[in-house]
Amino acid sequence: MGLRGRLTALASTTAEQQAQELRAQGHAAGVDRCSDLVDRSEAVVLGSISSVTLPPRGNVPALVAEVFDGHGSVELIWLGRRKIAGIRPGVTIRARGRVSCAGSVRRIYNPFYDIVPS
Repeated sequence: MGLRGRLTALASTTAEQQAQELRAQGHAAGVDRCSDLVDRSEAVVLGSISSVTLPPRGNVPALVAEVFDGHGSVELIWLGRRKIAGIRPGVTIRARGRVSCAGSVRRIYNPFYDIVPS
């Protein structure tokens, strides 16, 4: 690493460094970038879960995990579930499914997934 790379690394924040690591990990795995996902396409994404939420109980039970890959994010939504073992913020996950776009929000419903060991 040259002087420029070292100075950039020192000046970057922890979040920027984590995003860079996620981009490199995704590039090495050959998965799709979240920012490039298009409606109704099959996709494989790899990233870190940044948040897990449960919509109000009045509707269908669902678990929503937002996955960030360093380029953008996608929501993984499991319908009929309130919790899934291992799905929590900070976990790295690889998910596969059909993309649904509503405005600028990208979603994958009931994805196939693997938790990637750290």
